[in-house]
Amino acid sequence: MTCSIGSLELVRDGEELFFGHQHPANVTLGACCVIGAGEMASMADRKTTCVICRSGIPHDVIAESQQCWVTAAPQAPLPGYVCVVSKTHVSEPFDLPPDQQAAFWLDVCAVARAVRDAVSATKINYEIHGNTIEHLHLHIFPRYTGDPFAGQPIDGPNTSFHRSPQDLARLVHAVRHALRR
Repeated sequence: MTCSIGSLELVRDGEELFFGHQHPANVTLGACCVIGAGEMASMADRKTTCVICRSGIPHDVIAESQQCWVTAAPQAPLPGYVCVVSKTHVSEPFDLPPDQQAAFWLDVCAVARAVRDAVSATKINYEIHGNTIEHLHLHIFPRYTGDPFAGQPIDGPNTSFHRSPQDLARLVHAVRHALRR
């Protein structure tokens, strides 16, 4: 599969994704971002305004489904934090076609349950903003007794946890397993 967005070419060869002429960094990913049926902007406009569509894929992808990517960087506001990113460019969940809405929310629930179980969270918080990146993505924040935000909303920029390779591997395993429904 080949997908071109401007001058960036993404080529899927088996289970490897190549960015232009660069060597792949051992990622296992699928199709690039698509445009939602209800979107009015042209692809030319979108590639200049949406960082995800412009690059074809978000950073730090650890898993994917047909509808979503799941990202998790080594630095995070809380242990177990992940972000679920729609493969379809829309700003709001209600802008997705009904079948994609259902798939998005099923993926969110599967990922949230997997994260909760993997990190023994006592509660999961969900946030959708889109003020900075106008591409549908949902933040999953596992909460713990005594976490830095106990009794208040999460203020991600004011704290950061470094996750070890083992922490990330545990999330990768749990999330990929959950998305194989």
